[in-house]
Amino acid sequence: MAFLDWRPNQFLFWPRETDEWRRQHRPLNYKADRKTPVYQSELKRRERDKTARQKRIPKRPKSEQYNTASYRRVVN
Repeated sequence: MAFLDWRPNQFLFWPRETDEWRRQHRPLNYKADRKTPVYQSELKRRERDKTARQKRIPKRPKSEQYNTASYRRVVN
């Protein structure tokens, strides 16, 4: 289990870590097979929106663990 940073008395999946990973790995260009080029102004706007999302404070903080319903939403 060297690839997991996991301790037996803690949860394996954390909503905060999952959300942070998802935000960091979100692509700027969603469709690779576009017919029109993505303009530099569009890429700048997407990057600006991405940094704004990262700075935004959520109304309800992420919980410490997944429950049945939240795990189902993440997996789907």
